This record gives sequence, C-alpha cells and structure tokens, in this order.
Amino acid sequence: METEDNLPLRRKLILQYLGKVPNIPNERLARLSNYKNSVYVSAVKRKLKQAGYISGPYFDVDLGRFTRNHLCRLIAVLMFRRDYPYVINLLKKIGSFVTLYPVFEQSFRMMVTSFVCTDQGKMKKIFDYLLHCNILVHYDLYLQNSSWHLRNPLFVDQNNEPVPLIPSLDRLLDDTEVPDISLGEFCGESLTRCDLSLIEDLFLGIGECNLRKISQYERQKEGLFLTYSELKLSARKLLDLNIIREYYNVYPIPREKCSRFILLMRSSHGEKTDRLLFNFGKNVRIQERLTYWTPFSAGQDYGVVQCVCHPSFLIKLLQDLDRYGEIEDKKFYFLRSFPASFWVMQTINTEWYDPETCTLYYPYDQYLEEIRAAVESECLAPL
Repeated sequence: METEDNLPLRRKLILQYLGKVPNIPNERLARLSNYKNSVYVSAVKRKLKQAGYISGPYFDVDLGRFTRNHLCRLIAVLMFRRDYPYVINLLKKIGSFVTLYPVFEQSFRMMVTSFVCTDQGKMKKIFDYLLHCNILVHYDLYLQNSSWHLRNPLFVDQNNEPVPLIPSLDRLLDDTEVPDISLGEFCGESLTRCDLSLIEDLFLGIGECNLRKISQYERQKEGLFLTYSELKLSARKLLDLNIIREYYNVYPIPREKCSRFILLMRSSHGEKTDRLLFNFGKNVRIQERLTYWTPFSAGQDYGVVQCVCHPSFLIKLLQDLDRYGEIEDKKFYFLRSFPASFWVMQTINTEWYDPETCTLYYPYDQYLEEIRAAVESECLAPL
C-alpha cells in the first residue's frame, strides 16, 4: 500500500481531479492522469478507497433550496462531566441533529455538535435545561447560515511537482478570491416521499449512492418500495433544482493517519476575516471545509476551518497564528482521531416535512419533554 511518501503521480492526479470534479467520467479521468484504459481507472479508484484516500461519493443538501421556511445549522460546543454515552443518548433525542464530534478533553469532556434548526429559541431552551440540570457545565451556540465550501487536497502543482503537506501561514492577509457560499433560495417545488427518502440516503452515502442499492435498502430497512426508475427520476429532479450537490472526501494521507481540528478566527473587519479564512491552507495538501459561524449571542462572524491534515501541521499551527495581531479572537478544537468510538453522523430528518406548504418544522417541545423524562428517570439505554 502506498504511503504519503510514495504515491505514484498518476494516482495523485486521480485524487486531485476527483476532489475538484466528483462526477468526472472515467474516460476523461484516464486521459488527464495518463492511464490508457478507463476500466483500469475504476480499479485504481477502488484501491485508493481501500487505502483510505477517498470516501464517497456523498451529496450535500442546500438547506436554502430545500424548504419554504428558513433552515440553518445550529452548532453547539458542549462541555460536560458526564460520560459520553449518556450525553450522546440525550442529544440523539433531538431529531434534527446531524453530527456529534468529540473533542480532546481539557478540564471537561467536550463535543462539537450540529443540528438542522427551524426554531433557534426552542433549541436554546433545550440546552438551557441541560445546563440547569448540571448535565452540561457550559455551552456555546453558533448559527451557520451559509454552506460549507469544500477544498480537497492539492497533490501536485501545474508542473506536476508535489505540493507540501504542511501549509505555510505566511500570507493569510493577502488579497484572495472569496467564493459565494450563501445558501440558495427556495426551489419553488414540493418534494415527494421518494425525493425525501433519496435526500436522506444520499446524504449518508447509503449503498455508495448506488440507486439500485438504495432501492434494496429502502425495501429491506424502511419498508418502502421505490423502484430504480423512480429513484433515477427523483435524483435528476434534485440535481436540476440544485438541492443536492455531489462530492468526494479526498484525504491528504490515509484517513486513519490524519489529524482533524476545527479552527474559528475573526478580525474586527469582515474583509480581513474573509482573507484569513480563504487563504488558510490554500493550494496545499490538506482537506478543509470553510464557512462562517455567527455567535448566538451576537457579534462578529467567525471564519471557520474544519481541517483534515497530516499530524505534523498541528505542531506550529497556533504559534504561527499568534503572529497575526489582526486575529482578535480564535478558538481551536482538536477532534478525536478517526475512527472514534463516539463520532455520530445522522442524515437530515425529513419526517416532519409538509408537502402542501413545503415547510419543515421540528417538534422541539416534544424533544425537550423526552429529554426531561430521560434525565429524571436516569434510565437511558446504552449505545
């Protein structure tokens, strides 16, 4: 198996093009990476996936185009003393949660969690209750009203020379292009049960997003009889409406060797925050997702970097950032390595979607009552 030191050039090119153009045909990929046979490209992609350089394909969902009412992501950074399984089981009672990432512990156990949010006040009420009951020691809430901008690793430059695994942070305030990562507007169409089921399955990568496997999964697990033809028409509809977008996760080195962190940075000037964010890790061999988080308690937006990198990048990261007086505030969360026992990812819950109004509202009062009952009984089932 190749390591980060001896990946052949042709495989680096396949990774690089897949990271940028996830639906690139094998014939074109073969030409660009200097393979003679497109069939062999399929075999190479399988080997790269087995070696931990690729996962997917997956599909991101544009929350702005999904429903008529406003959806966003709510991020909660939680600190607690209780065991991970106990807290995770409580949070899983909030039917809109999407991800739970454990953070390396400091004074307390920590997690970064995210939820699809339709009522910010009622979500805060749930966390206030957990704080009041001493389940939580502290929490911070942020709202994400933009999409994630995925930048997969660059492996070689225009001359096919290798690019560094360790980014330089010398030019974070240079002028740079700032992509539009705003959420789209409501698509104007109602979604069917088939559309909604497909959104959920593609988001999690069920059956590696193969529609025939998804059809089998829905029949066996969910009791829904969705034919391949129905799913194909639904997939075309969702793509044409720009509700879903395909992507691959491409890793700079095999993913079990990678380190992961979330970095928040902000300046007193929004333009400088933009530069700090989109110059970070530019044109190097790391994977990053970039966006903005707004503190729930108001204040300037943070530029957010969710990064997957070679472990040696962490050695000087915070020290190098300290050189920038323009960064008035930063927060760093070092995530537990993959695979982690307490990582949880769940698809977007569409159970409460109303096809007549094209709206989605979650029953947060019901979630709170279920959490209250579990806390009072202390009888949660183990994970």
